[in-house]
Amino acid sequence: RSAFAEVNLAVALGSMDDDDRLGIAHFIEHILFVGPTYNSVHPLLRSLARKATDVNAWTDRYLTRYETSSGENVSEQIEALLGLTREIITTPEAMEIERRIILQEIEEGKYEPGNYNWRMRMLYPNVTGLHHSTDGTSESVKSLTLSNLWHHHHRWYGPSNMLIQVASRLPHDEVLDIIASSWLLQAPRSEC
Repeated sequence: RSAFAEVNLAVALGSMDDDDRLGIAHFIEHILFVGPTYNSVHPLLRSLARKATDVNAWTDRYLTRYETSSGENVSEQIEALLGLTREIITTPEAMEIERRIILQEIEEGKYEPGNYNWRMRMLYPNVTGLHHSTDGTSESVKSLTLSNLWHHHHRWYGPSNMLIQVASRLPHDEVLDIIASSWLLQAPRSEC
């Protein structure tokens, strides 16, 4: 239906919201993106990836963002992104694999070099959320449990904390219908 479509789903959850569990927002993004079978990309995104769709996810200090872009059906993109954010479905073994990947990213200083974090501590001494990498620390990532991830996900991943942006030729009403039929608006979520 659409010659080109891009769908972005942003969750207002970043490393500033990690509280005492540094790196948890980033860890949740990793677990959700790879999905329950841990096969590099969530099963809901696989058919899109086979069609050369761009799929990506990342966490920064303020947001976690999931995105797709393609010349294919926009409804499939919306449903996939909403579906993968619904709940954490993983095994302890898959969590350990992902933990090793994140620890390697921390070791390599892949995202934020130490001098950036030092500069944030100097400029904003009272804003502790700016004093660490979005990845967390080796110690904090090693201490995260599946229960921590589930609890944090349940607290932050809900309709009042998510924004979906759709750029396509799909009529606005059809986009709203897709969202209305998803898990996102089906039942109120309780606070943890």
